[in-house]
Amino acid sequence: MVDAQASGLAARIRRMAAIPNASPDWPERLLSHCGELALLTHSYQHIDQLAPALQEDVRQLVGWTRKEDEVLATGEQVKDTWIFLGQATEPIERGNAQRTWLLGTQSKRPALLLQFSIAGSSYPDHYPLGARQQLELAYWPGSAPQRALIATRHGSTTPQQTRLPGVSTFHAFLRDVTAILARQPWQERFLCTLCDAIPQYDAASNQWWLRDSEGLALPLTQGEHWLLLSLSGGHPIDFAGEWNGETLLPLGVLADGAYHVLLKEEEA
Repeated sequence: MVDAQASGLAARIRRMAAIPNASPDWPERLLSHCGELALLTHSYQHIDQLAPALQEDVRQLVGWTRKEDEVLATGEQVKDTWIFLGQATEPIERGNAQRTWLLGTQSKRPALLLQFSIAGSSYPDHYPLGARQQLELAYWPGSAPQRALIATRHGSTTPQQTRLPGVSTFHAFLRDVTAILARQPWQERFLCTLCDAIPQYDAASNQWWLRDSEGLALPLTQGEHWLLLSLSGGHPIDFAGEWNGETLLPLGVLADGAYHVLLKEEEA
């Protein structure tokens, strides 16, 4: 796949190789990923029949790249006061990929800033996590734009101290996820900002959960989330996390009028 200039497909296949025997439900997970891969390859073979925005998605997923100058020239630009909610990293071939999540206070749109560190090199930019700033972002073209870059900055940063512009229930969040997947079925990660959330720990199953105001709960990623629990004190908080379709990765919370970043680059 790499030799065929299809780096996106190659990365997807490498991730699939780690699924067998990784969890009790691995056959179902692998089958789901195989279906997504089949849909992607079929879409690429018939790309001329797709809507222009979906053509952009398929090309990027296969491995085509757009230079930042192209994104600035052709991508949708959104000016807003953006909150730097948190970031996470994952290993890639020869390095690491860093994901930084932003949320617009007025537009309520999520944005994903993506950076790469190859062979131990530094990331090009460092972002003020837990702060807010007026920015104009340019989104990569697509049917459900998520990845963006900073086009212009306006003014200085200020600490995030007010409530997050999120949803109040998981039903509302999952409804938004469903709407995105209807437009772009290969989306793998989604920003979840949930107001009045309560973290809980089930000692019997050694599983952490996040419960919404209606009592519905979604699982948190495996790990120790005692800091999250201590910040909440068992009371509702505003939560920001990354949903991968199975678990929530905590990024930060607003508690007692202050935003706390839970996941930093070196911890991801």
